[in-house]
Amino acid sequence: KSYSIENLLSDYQYFTQSNLTAMSHTVGAIACGGNAEIENFGDGATAVSYFNHIVSIGNYNAGNYFENLPEYKGYIGLPAYYKTAGDGVSAGSNIKQYTGSGEYIDFSKAFENIASESEGLMEDAYTVTDGDIAGDIYNGFTLTLPFEKSKNIIIPKEIYDKVNYIKLGITDISDISKNRYTVSFTGFINTDISLTFQYIGFSKDNKTKGILSTNGQSFNNDNSLKNKLTDGSIQDGQMNMSGMKLIWNFPDAKSIKSEYTGGHIVAPKAEVTVKDGSGNFEGGIIAKSITNNSAEGHFYPYSAVKSSGSSSSEQPSSSPSTVGGSSSSEQPSSSPSTGGSSSSSEQPS
Repeated sequence: KSYSIENLLSDYQYFTQSNLTAMSHTVGAIACGGNAEIENFGDGATAVSYFNHIVSIGNYNAGNYFENLPEYKGYIGLPAYYKTAGDGVSAGSNIKQYTGSGEYIDFSKAFENIASESEGLMEDAYTVTDGDIAGDIYNGFTLTLPFEKSKNIIIPKEIYDKVNYIKLGITDISDISKNRYTVSFTGFINTDISLTFQYIGFSKDNKTKGILSTNGQSFNNDNSLKNKLTDGSIQDGQMNMSGMKLIWNFPDAKSIKSEYTGGHIVAPKAEVTVKDGSGNFEGGIIAKSITNNSAEGHFYPYSAVKSSGSSSSEQPSSSPSTVGGSSSSEQPSSSPSTGGSSSSSEQPS
């Protein structure tokens, strides 16, 4: 498959060009182009995981969430590959050394394409203005994202700096399972970005922005995607089979911190830190590097997970494709991306 953002978010929980630390439960598959420190992962893996170098690793659960779902049993037992591992690292039976020439995934090529698509996601987008901000200095200022004008929104740094809260202007949050909504942050080359999807009280000195759901409340508790996107969810909402297409896009940012994230993070040039103490998040992360010391990653792939056959013998080949990073699910289209600016109507259902 091509290295498109849609393909990668459909296949992987984490996709990093360099180092990855994920010291809690990760439901989806993982691809890491640098050093990997990983705990338990892969209960809902629908693609082959790959690590350039394993520093430490926990259990690879190889699709065990599909045990009681006959139409998805072809995903059970997909291997995870690694190129090299540190001294004394013990990999499980489903984690195999990749002995092919070069890398199983061409991360340089992948991130060249991701960076181009990340810029392309801003084509035909609406740029928010002061007119989209409401509130006061006593209770805080809220930027409501006017998705009725465009499903692609740009937040420039000068607007970001003026607000305390950013609210999704979507009537029904479940629509993000059907249509892509993209929020792009621009002008952050030399500025850290800090977001929380959990409740945050107003403070003039708080540089962390609170992300609010459609009802103006924080994403935690009843508003989390785990509790809102129940169609297609399995394992108490730790995985969603129906797809989730909300993308937080950071084409030029170098440093991002986020907690309790609802949606995918695409940040090809950034070091992304999942804040310590975060309980869980729903979505995937594509970034230069990722550090997550405590939060559980719930796998909400971009596209709906396709059935895979009734037995593991019917699963697609796990051998590397000529492009790299092939997925067993075969969704979405494998044709090369033209830059990530296609309309949501052209995406897989």
